[in-house]
Amino acid sequence: MQDFKGKVIAVTGAASGIGLATAQLLFSVGAKLSLSDRSPIPLEKATQALLAAHPTRDKQYIMTAEVDVISSAQITSWIEETVKRFDRLGGAVNSAGISAVQMGKGKIRDLADDSWALCVGINATGVFYSMRTKLNAMINGRSIINLASLASLIAVPRATEFSASKHAVVGLTKTGAREEGPTDIRVNAVAP
Repeated sequence: MQDFKGKVIAVTGAASGIGLATAQLLFSVGAKLSLSDRSPIPLEKATQALLAAHPTRDKQYIMTAEVDVISSAQITSWIEETVKRFDRLGGAVNSAGISAVQMGKGKIRDLADDSWALCVGINATGVFYSMRTKLNAMINGRSIINLASLASLIAVPRATEFSASKHAVVGLTKTGAREEGPTDIRVNAVAP
């Protein structure tokens, strides 16, 4: 695996799941981390677990922030603080999301407005806000990874809002890659 020593990586959804696993891997290979999640207690527990697993690394290499990705202002404040503390932003993983298990209970005809707004807000608009803010904080030779899903590649009946939101992540990723390629900022997605 590539050496990430000293590289500053911002991770959304870092308190659990893929976000936490990503933070664990990046911390193990020397990255400085700026971790965010909307749940502060699990985020603090995740930070303590990272430090316990890597006793030679100090807390100065981890910054945490309570951030709800549906708030552009919270994301902007978090990334500004990240750059202020670490002097740069070298990469980002946008893994905050709401899953199909938590959503997807009915057909399009039955979908409630609030269910649509919540899922698309977190999974699509949150990625947009995160990408925009992080791209504006980055200089050449950086990278953003967005978490899509198998549902971003196929139709998933009874998971309309989830499938649509993850299709949007792929669209944002492809557009970001085309726009930022000339500046040597890579934008990619993974679809677990």
